[in-house]
Amino acid sequence: MSQQTAEHALNITGFERDIELIGIREFINVVLVHEGIRPAMLIQPIDYQERTHNGPRTSAKLISIRCLFPSLFISTGYGYYQGAIVSKTEFGAGTISTDSEMGRVLGYPCATGFRSINRNNAFYQIDTTVSLNQGYGLSQTQLFANMCSCPHPHVHDFNHIVEQINSSQNPFLTALVQNAYIKVSEWRKQPQIIRKGRRSKRCRHYLSTVLWTTSRPHLDSSAFVVGSPA
Repeated sequence: MSQQTAEHALNITGFERDIELIGIREFINVVLVHEGIRPAMLIQPIDYQERTHNGPRTSAKLISIRCLFPSLFISTGYGYYQGAIVSKTEFGAGTISTDSEMGRVLGYPCATGFRSINRNNAFYQIDTTVSLNQGYGLSQTQLFANMCSCPHPHVHDFNHIVEQINSSQNPFLTALVQNAYIKVSEWRKQPQIIRKGRRSKRCRHYLSTVLWTTSRPHLDSSAFVVGSPA
């Protein structure tokens, strides 16, 4: 075992079972909330084939999060239910009622424009992704994704999140994360004809192309030119 690998193992000794139970993507996101890098994250029961936070897999994750991060609130009664919100702030009844409000709570830079995206035109997905250190079953994982009609105004916000992850001295992040970066993909509608016997149906199909990835801090939005993929 190399010295670097040994240091990583030492940093999370005793927490391996919790990380496995919560899930490495969810665990890293909770750490980001605890460190103030994200304002909140969402545990969605649908990701585990369950309907509510009372499902066995979802509730087990939440119990483990409560034990490891007792200073964080877990909110489920906020009204516009999509799962359990993990945050330093508690959200009560009626505090969230739309997708945009949920997006702002979760710290999505493009939250306010999500519903206004014209999917007849090109639109963009910005992924915040981390490369993982060896030994966790995955080489990388997407932390969260945000759709927007134009990524230019939001590049600085995403890069600021990435920079904070890469410069963090939190022992969990240094043990788990090798590098954080953003990935920008362009989505375009592609008409598709589905034939069934003598009948045919025109359906919407979207094709995505990765345009750009970076982990460079303070990248100015003017440096990002949306055009033909390289």
